[in-house]
Amino acid sequence: MKDYVIKFDYDGNPPKCECGVCEDVPVFSRGSFQRYALNHHKFKVREKLYIQKYGDPECRECQNPVKFDRGIPRKYCSAKCMGKNVGFSLSTTQETIKKVVQEKYGVSNVSNLDSTKSKISSSNLGKTWKMNDEGKKKISEASKKRWTSQEYRHKMSEIVYSKDELERRSKWLKEKNQDSKFKEKIFKNHKNRLSKLHQQIREKLDLGNLGFVSEQRVLKYFVDELNEDKKIIVEIYGDYPHANPKKYSQDFVVRLYGQSFTAAEKREQDLLRKSKLEEVGYTVIVVWESDDVEDKKKEIHNYLS
Repeated sequence: MKDYVIKFDYDGNPPKCECGVCEDVPVFSRGSFQRYALNHHKFKVREKLYIQKYGDPECRECQNPVKFDRGIPRKYCSAKCMGKNVGFSLSTTQETIKKVVQEKYGVSNVSNLDSTKSKISSSNLGKTWKMNDEGKKKISEASKKRWTSQEYRHKMSEIVYSKDELERRSKWLKEKNQDSKFKEKIFKNHKNRLSKLHQQIREKLDLGNLGFVSEQRVLKYFVDELNEDKKIIVEIYGDYPHANPKKYSQDFVVRLYGQSFTAAEKREQDLLRKSKLEEVGYTVIVVWESDDVEDKKKEIHNYLS
């Protein structure tokens, strides 16, 4: 029966398996050929066949390994790589959109239209979003895990903003700083603005009861803790971001989001900042993440007495 079907239904040429990887003949059952060879309908089997024939699949953009989807290798390893080749992220697509919007509305972005601005503003009125403690904990743990990887730190430090974007942000911030309501909103709740390390050390040193106020402006700087009456500033340094000399050499490279610098460069910046504050009459006490809190507490009390 199989030979008969091949001869008269397929002109003597047996059909091929539809898995897209092999050249095997499909299973013949009950007088007809099925779509696939034996077990080739299973995704795991197709993955093995693909790897045997072509090797491990790679991302078309960065050549990193990619996963399989229903037995077929994905083209890209991430949305970032995909965005460089398809969709709205393509510069050609963006230029086409801007051209059409400019011709139709007279602006490069519809969000610049007064009617659109009012709709965006009204749609957000009264809406709030608050993350629960469990969600915050999960995000914090995931972030810590990522930042322990030197590869991830290097990747994030390579993010570079364009000169125009940096100028735009600087201009926006200067304009906002002239608005008293904006300042009041930003500094309304200091605790929520402080890093976890800052909060912990502030509580351990009991700075709130010693007359210190967080995040205050002195000269062009925002200092961590300030006691204006006694002219004392407490700066809280993380060991890694500020390259603690006890842990890191001069040429060690610190990698943070969107920036990287050597330990020597960071120490020079910190010393300059400290000297500028001392020049105008402030005593600056630096508390490192790994410092003995009790020793620092005694030092602060000595200056306060």
